[in-house]
Amino acid sequence: MPATPAPPTLSLAHTNSLDDPKDRKDNVWNMLGCCYHNVAITSDIIALPPSVRSTGIGKAVLGDPTEEMTNSSIFEATLTNDTGEALGWHLDLMDRRLIYVSSVSSSPDTPIARYNASVPEWRRIQAGDYILEVNGERSNSDTMGLAIRSHAVLTLHLTRPWLFTRTVIKKGRELGLDIKQGESGTSLLIEAIRTSGAVKKCAPEVQPMDRVVAVNGIRGSNSDLVQAIKKTDLIEVVLSRVALSPYGTEVAQTVISKVPK
Repeated sequence: MPATPAPPTLSLAHTNSLDDPKDRKDNVWNMLGCCYHNVAITSDIIALPPSVRSTGIGKAVLGDPTEEMTNSSIFEATLTNDTGEALGWHLDLMDRRLIYVSSVSSSPDTPIARYNASVPEWRRIQAGDYILEVNGERSNSDTMGLAIRSHAVLTLHLTRPWLFTRTVIKKGRELGLDIKQGESGTSLLIEAIRTSGAVKKCAPEVQPMDRVVAVNGIRGSNSDLVQAIKKTDLIEVVLSRVALSPYGTEVAQTVISKVPK
């Protein structure tokens, strides 16, 4: 009988804010006008790779983040984990709709590494990918996370992100973002955008559920991103957006049914 896969660890949540340094209590920090919470499923962790934009199946190109990607942007991956070892990734469930692949282990001896070595580049699981479905489950990130922890064989549907850059000039204003961050994550998830903030004024096309993945060329941990935001009034932000949104609809079911095997 196959061993039960080792469950990823679940980080406890806490809420922070990025605008007003005077208030701190009950795990709430106010620093720059952004409110963020920690929750993530984790396995192995490495740094996020250089920025890419994606179209087609895994092709890195420049593009308009508002464009909808084609059916071929979604690909299928099957992972087998009969021994219960760590799969070799860090997963972020903060979105609640989807799972974000925060990082992929550099170890060559993990189920993901063995899978990636067996498929062409366009079907390899990469940091920054979004998981849309796990073993037919697509209702929300919690149920998909449970499926990942419960099955030795995983059939995943994933899509590459749109990555795009915007420049924000604070000029003494708050950023005006409500943000979640994973305890060991590499991105800041935007929950809400305030109308009075610098982001709304300078980059009105930024949307809730976009992710900040780099600030002024700096990538790494959430604390690295927060510190980069605090350092200067001029901020160049790289954001990640899931290409197929909203997900979990009849449209999404139709798209997945057409994914090449």
